[in-house]
Parts: sequence; C-alpha cells; structure tokens
Amino acid sequence: MFWRKIFFLAAWYIAGNVVNSLYSTKRKRALKSQKQEDMKLMVDDFVDTQKNLITDLENKYIPKEHTSTYDKKKKEFLDLAKKYTQKGKELLWEITEDERVNDGIASAKKTVSKAKTDGKKAASKAIKKWKLIAGKVKKEAEKLKK
Repeated sequence: MFWRKIFFLAAWYIAGNVVNSLYSTKRKRALKSQKQEDMKLMVDDFVDTQKNLITDLENKYIPKEHTSTYDKKKKEFLDLAKKYTQKGKELLWEITEDERVNDGIASAKKTVSKAKTDGKKAASKAIKKWKLIAGKVKKEAEKLKK
C-alpha cells in the first residue's frame, strides 16, 4: 500500500512538472521563496500557467457548436465567483471591524484602569498631605492651649 501511494505521488509530481513546463511562460524564476516578492512571482507564474492551460483546453477540446454554452456557463461561474468574493470582502471587513472595536474597548478599559490607579494614587497623596496638615494644625492647637 505504501509503495502504491509513493508511485501515485511521483506520477502526479511528474505530471505537474510536465504541465508547468508546457504552459509556463516565464522560465526564469526563483526556486526558493525567501521574500514576499518571490511569493508574488510564484503565485503570478502559477496563475499564468493555469490561464495558458485553460486557454489551450478551450481551443483544442471545445467544439465550435458548444462555445456559446461554454461561454454562458463561464459567465455564470464568474458571476458566482464575484458574489463569493464580495461576500468574503464583507466578512473580512466585519472581522476587522470587530477587531478594531475590541481593540478600542480594550484601550478604553486600559485607560479607565490607569485613571483609577492614578486617581487612587492622587487621592492617597492628598489624604497623606491633609493628614500631615491636620497633624501640624493639631500640634499648633495644643501649643496654643498650653
């Protein structure tokens, strides 16, 4: 069973390389993706390969009498893809909006917490100061009584 899986994996690997070599338009690319630009080039190369493959399949295997049906189905698929893309953008906006709201709430809680601690510190300083003043006043009052 293991060798069968390895055989199929190797077969698909070879098939993928054959398709890539036949339909790839850009031959000189970075083999290792170390930067974001390299990843973008790899993705662009993959998309170009797929476009070339689909175009070749359209030209070779779709008869002339079925091109109108194919174009109609292609348009339906593109409309559906646009709807899903729009829905995805809306969901992404909601998620990021929730994150921004949560960040704002967290920031407000932090500010309130800081204000509370600052207020407590200020109040304790004021109380110490007033106790000190009250102690001095009491001492002066005792001196006057004598």
